[in-house]
Amino acid sequence: MRKTLRNRVKNKKRRIAYMLVAAVLLSSSLGVSYAKTDEICQQAETESEKQSESQKESESQKETETEKQSESQKETESEKQSESQKETESEKQTESQKETESEKQSESQKETESEKQSESQKETESEKQSESQKESESEKETETNPGGENLPAERSTVLSSVRNYLLTKDANPDFSSIWNVIGLQRSGLYVPWSYTATFYQNVYAYCEQKNWKLTRTKYSDYSKLIMALTSIGIDAQNVGGHNLFDYLSDYENVRMQGINGPIWALIALNCHPSYSIPKNKEVAVQNTEEMLLQAVLGAQCEDGGWNLAGGQGDADMTGMALQALSFYYGKRTDVNAAVERGLAWISKNQLESGGFGTQGVETSESVAQILVALSGLGIDGSKDARFLKNGKSPLYGLFQYYLPEGGFMHVAANAGNNGGGIGGMLDGMATEQGFYATVAYQRLLDGRSFIYDMHDIELTPGKKVETSQNDGTNETKKQEETEKKNNNKKDHKTDHKKKDDKKNKKSKKETEKKNTESEKKQTGSPNAAKRPSGQTKTLPSVKKTSTSTEKSSSTVKKKKATTKKKKNKKESEDYGWSFDGEDYVPELTADGKTEAETVTQSAENDPKTQVRTMAPAVLSGAALVIVLEALAFGIYRKKKGRRLR
Repeated sequence: MRKTLRNRVKNKKRRIAYMLVAAVLLSSSLGVSYAKTDEICQQAETESEKQSESQKESESQKETETEKQSESQKETESEKQSESQKETESEKQTESQKETESEKQSESQKETESEKQSESQKETESEKQSESQKESESEKETETNPGGENLPAERSTVLSSVRNYLLTKDANPDFSSIWNVIGLQRSGLYVPWSYTATFYQNVYAYCEQKNWKLTRTKYSDYSKLIMALTSIGIDAQNVGGHNLFDYLSDYENVRMQGINGPIWALIALNCHPSYSIPKNKEVAVQNTEEMLLQAVLGAQCEDGGWNLAGGQGDADMTGMALQALSFYYGKRTDVNAAVERGLAWISKNQLESGGFGTQGVETSESVAQILVALSGLGIDGSKDARFLKNGKSPLYGLFQYYLPEGGFMHVAANAGNNGGGIGGMLDGMATEQGFYATVAYQRLLDGRSFIYDMHDIELTPGKKVETSQNDGTNETKKQEETEKKNNNKKDHKTDHKKKDDKKNKKSKKETEKKNTESEKKQTGSPNAAKRPSGQTKTLPSVKKTSTSTEKSSSTVKKKKATTKKKKNKKESEDYGWSFDGEDYVPELTADGKTEAETVTQSAENDPKTQVRTMAPAVLSGAALVIVLEALAFGIYRKKKGRRLR
């Protein structure tokens, strides 16, 4: 019994010792945590006190500054008032002096003005009399020249309607649109920038595809292209590094198509003052401006006109030759003599309608070339008596072919035809020539330069246009289509006959096959269940087309996906935002750190967050003490149990 009592006492003492150890550990851990929290709170309070003191100091400084500013403003206002009073007094004195002087001047001015008015009245009366005389003379001229007001259509309506027609029908201009471009650009009317831009791109692509060798015999194509590019402000001597005048440096090549080549080469050379023919050592005969001029002068017929072949003049060629000579008219005696002979030919061969003809047929293109030539020579055909037949001028002769649809016809409805467009119908070539002829005449009336004299245009080098070798231009496609149409027209009848014969043969064979099959079915032959040979062959082709369409659709989808990715990348570069996770880059702050780093650093410095971070440490310490006490108690119970056993 005594031993058991002793053991119990010892056990109680041990328990008390364990409890004391646990209490000591708990108090130490709690003391440390509370000490830290007290220190953190004290730091936060000291920081808040410092901030409040700094705020008070800044407020006191602001109040002192505002007081100083108000005092300085009051001082400046008082100074300004005193100065303004002094200035007003001085101004009053000066104004009184000025008034006395102005009164004296006004009296002298009134006297001089009265004298001037009397003289001006006399001058105005004399001017009115002279103007009335001029008006009476002009009325007399209009009576003899009804081609001015009694035209089939007004010039303004013709210009605007044909302009609209050309822009709608020729929406994608290319090499074949040269004359449309020249007429539109020189008309002074509004032409969209996209029209000239697409023209340049298509023409550049066409020249690249041709390796800049546009023709073998028709070198006037280079001359007309030079004029068109000049009209849109492109330097023909530098079109993506190509000088188009290099192709006109060989005189023999230019003369290959007859007098038409030198005529247009001379016009192209004079369309801008910066142009010249380069020297080419590789050619047999070096071309020069004088050689071209002598070629045009030497081609004049005996009757005073010009023609491609033959001894009699032609209206179209006479007009073109005079257009080339217009640049030298009034400057050289040989040119003046040739021009006067040509004008005499025009006056002699003008028709009663005011127009002109070629090959025995009156056409709109013939009178258009004459009207351009007269405008280039500075002659108003509506007022010059030499070019008025039956009271009708060349402009009247041109406008009789105008159609309200916005174009010109080649010949009249019931007139003869010389191989051109259909009579009475709107024609493309007639429209482009009629339009730029009207533009040339309008520029003469407005006092502007000749339609082909483009010295008023500033030129810039033509930029290179990236074109793929496989892609064809509109011009080449058009040429291929026209060639196919011509070939189809020639073999149209023979093809129809061949097709009819084939159809008849096929129909006979099909009827024979049907008869044989019906006989076989009736007899019950084993071949009766077989399919026709044509059915089994068509099925694989359908599968191929379906697979090809599926492939094409998949490729289209892939292309769309790639284009969307490119678009998203472009938008991200423009607006600083990336929609792809792989390309995302975090933005840096002013300190050179990311936004996440700055947030974590500010949180660590915050005292509230420091207190919150200490709480888990305190709880973990308490839990540890409890665990240790439980372990000690468990060990004690085990030992006690062993002793009792």
